[in-house]
Order: sequence, then C-alpha cells, then structure tokens
Amino acid sequence: MATAPRRLLAGGQPEPAPWQEHQNEEAVGRAIRNSGIARDELFITTKLRVQDPGEGNTWRAFENLLRRLGLDTIDLYLMHQPYGDYYSQWRAMQDLHAEGHIRAIGVSNFHSDRLIDLITHNDITPAVNQIETHPFYQRQAEHDYMPEHGVQHESWGPFAEGRNNLFSDPTLASIANHHGKSVAQVVLRWLIQRVVVVIPKSVRPDRMAENLDVFACSS
Repeated sequence: MATAPRRLLAGGQPEPAPWQEHQNEEAVGRAIRNSGIARDELFITTKLRVQDPGEGNTWRAFENLLRRLGLDTIDLYLMHQPYGDYYSQWRAMQDLHAEGHIRAIGVSNFHSDRLIDLITHNDITPAVNQIETHPFYQRQAEHDYMPEHGVQHESWGPFAEGRNNLFSDPTLASIANHHGKSVAQVVLRWLIQRVVVVIPKSVRPDRMAENLDVFACSS
C-alpha cells in the first residue's frame, strides 16, 4: 500500500484520497512530502468515519488525521454515512470549515431524504454527495435533484466493484472497441460527460495512466 500513493502522484493524478479505514493516511502523507509537488497543486479528500460520533470525537478524529498526514488543511472532508448522531458530526465539520482547516465539506452515501434534511437544518450545504454510481446503478433521480440544491454528484465504485462482469459486458466492450479504448476508460468518460466527479481506485501504474487518458478517442 505504501507504494500506491507515490505511483498515483508520479502518474499525474492530483487527488490523493487518504482514509483511516484504508490505513493509508501516513503513506499518503509521506508520498505528498516526497513528491516535490506544491501543496496547492494537490486536492486532498478524506472521510470522517461513522465510528467517530459527536462533536468532540469529530474534532479529535480530524486533529489525528492532520497529524498522520503531516498537513495543516484538507481540501474536501466527507462524512462517511448518515448513521448515529451525524448532525453533531456535521456541526463540528462546519466549525472546522469556518476556522479554515477544511476548504469544503460533503457527505457520502446520503439518500435524498437525509440529504435534503441536512441541507434544510444546517448552515452549510454539502459540496458533494459521494454515492455508488456506475453503468448498472446510474442514480439518475439523485443526479437530477442534487444540482438543484447545489450539491455535486460524485461516484464511488465506478467499475461496480468488479460485479456484474462489467469489464466483459458486450455493450460496453463494443463501445470501447469502436473508440479504441478500454471498458474502464469508456465508463470514466461516460461519468465525466454526465458531470459526475469520479475517482477510480487502482494500485497499478499502467491502470492509473489509463484512467487519466479518457478524452482522445478514435472515431
């Protein structure tokens, strides 16, 4: 795992996504420090775990996160799921944002009712809602209502976590062959054209490079 963040930065992907659940925060921090890339050229996204409920725990979790990463600020901080006392987590996240420790705050795995309720009863609208989105689960209803409330749709699991034989799907394979691209590149391009933010996950340098090369297509 320690080599993956270095490969990601070396490959030109500017959005490292450390997370305690993945136990990669210290490795990402080292990769950032050793990369030679200016901090303002990187966009750091990470998540607050469900296991850190309450305002005090949220502050402590964030302080520990900064210590493990060796950073002063985070660009985007996401609440992982709307479980437990997530309102107190959001209040603490709003305070961290107000004090300049976080540039933007958002949520993950929020269905429409929970998202609208959070927006209605708080000062800051989530910048992002990161939800499972891929060709077999396109989330069109969510995609339509989120922009109406100023929330950016972001995909996790863009390749369906390897389920449903996505990489051998006949329709996707036909499109990929027509354009001289891989199925993964077709899926990423489709999400981008829908204005869905997507961060594909890989530890292989060749796949990282392929994931960035989604725009030049043969006719």
